[in-house]
Amino acid sequence: MKIRSFLQETFQIENTALLDRLCALSKRVDYKAGERILMQGEVPEYINFLLSGVVRGFYNDTGNCEITDGFYVQRGFALTDSHLFQASLFEFVALTETSVISISIKGLIGLLSEFKELIYIYILLMQESLSRQWIIRHVITTMSVKQRYKWFSENYPQCVDVATVGQIASFLGTTRESVSRVRNSDLSDVEVYSTPVVDNWMKAEASDRDGRQIFMRRLLMFDTPLQKSVDKESGEEFAFRAEQSRAEQSRAVSVLNETA
Repeated sequence: MKIRSFLQETFQIENTALLDRLCALSKRVDYKAGERILMQGEVPEYINFLLSGVVRGFYNDTGNCEITDGFYVQRGFALTDSHLFQASLFEFVALTETSVISISIKGLIGLLSEFKELIYIYILLMQESLSRQWIIRHVITTMSVKQRYKWFSENYPQCVDVATVGQIASFLGTTRESVSRVRNSDLSDVEVYSTPVVDNWMKAEASDRDGRQIFMRRLLMFDTPLQKSVDKESGEEFAFRAEQSRAEQSRAVSVLNETA
């Protein structure tokens, strides 16, 4: 898939000038299974969007144990912890051969004051990230281990054979022993109680999400308070603060590396 088609399809961008500028800031990067896309503690230079493959996001807890935050299989999903201008809280590793579209964060900052659509896209990404976290929390807190694993196998079939038992267990908030036990048991009679919103979200490909289209159209069509506030001056202020925060985080990481 060409970068332009990917950006247009993923973000429902109709502004050709913005598409041209984004394409100039973007590149395709391919990773082999096991390669790291972003390290925990690294200040990202690019925001990566999944084109193909399977990616695992995780962090190390205080006991230096890896805790899986999520598996990423949907085309167009952002591989980020949402803090674009700070050291990453998570690490992202390709579990299979993976391709991403990488967009320069510094370049995006330079476009913020010119294209208000970028602000709306950022809000959309935050909304998607929060929705995803809510769904996972809903699964972990309301379902039995058997229900969790069945939900996982139905919604992440690409991960069943490429993720380890420990990686799946930490994602589902249970133990390796429990996952090993239930994955070899008969789950045909296990009912996964969910909601239409959860089911539709997890099973939809990024390119088929009508929600993105509706959300973008509403933001661009109506004279909302948010739209009124996003003028050139406020955009420049946002860009300045973002760059300032990014520089401070970079210096902090450098100091930590020197003292380690």
